[in-house]
Amino acid sequence: MNERSGKYFKAIYDYVAENSSSITVKVDDVLEMLNSPNNNSDWVLVARCKQAKGRLDTVMSEKGFCPRNYLVPFIPPQRAPSESLRPLTASKKPPVQRSQKPVVDKDEPPSRKPMVRPVVGKPASKPRPARPVSTPGPMPSGRLSDNVGDLPENIQAIIAEFDDIMEESEQKAAARQEALDQFTEDLAEQVSVIEGARASIDDKIVELQETLETWQGDIEAARTRLAAIKGEAE
Repeated sequence: MNERSGKYFKAIYDYVAENSSSITVKVDDVLEMLNSPNNNSDWVLVARCKQAKGRLDTVMSEKGFCPRNYLVPFIPPQRAPSESLRPLTASKKPPVQRSQKPVVDKDEPPSRKPMVRPVVGKPASKPRPARPVSTPGPMPSGRLSDNVGDLPENIQAIIAEFDDIMEESEQKAAARQEALDQFTEDLAEQVSVIEGARASIDDKIVELQETLETWQGDIEAARTRLAAIKGEAE
């Protein structure tokens, strides 16, 4: 990390993008600031342009600054500092206004009371009472058209049509659920049939293997007997 004018430079990755749209111009501004004699200013370059990050890293590393670890003291060239540039010094709070003392008119006789100038100000506003929290009542059961009350006929017709659509949807949903349950039941039955057939096939395979082994033993015995007969004939 380099040391300039007795200050260490630390990384701040944002560049003011309000007055320039070119990244090259922004980098040139940074270089001009670094080479200017006003680098001891309290103003800091607060950067908001993410596109200038890589370019600034490259230029700063070429100039000997550690990337991601530099602080640029900044005064905008030929521009007044904007609101986006905040000074490092602590902000001063406005002085607290004290109540005014009564002003005494010296020309009046001492027997009269001193005149007090009224302090102009807004009266204190009274707090508003809290609104009562309304709790929703129970939902009406059955068709909505049974609870319309004294609504106009066109509104009642719309509500009745909505009830018909809802009933039709519920019937379709019930039919779909019934078909799904029947399909699930049929599928389970078919799976059980397939598992039973598979067990039967396994049994048949075992039985055929045992029969094959028996046949192989009979064939070996027949071959041995045939060899013995040939030996006796010779």
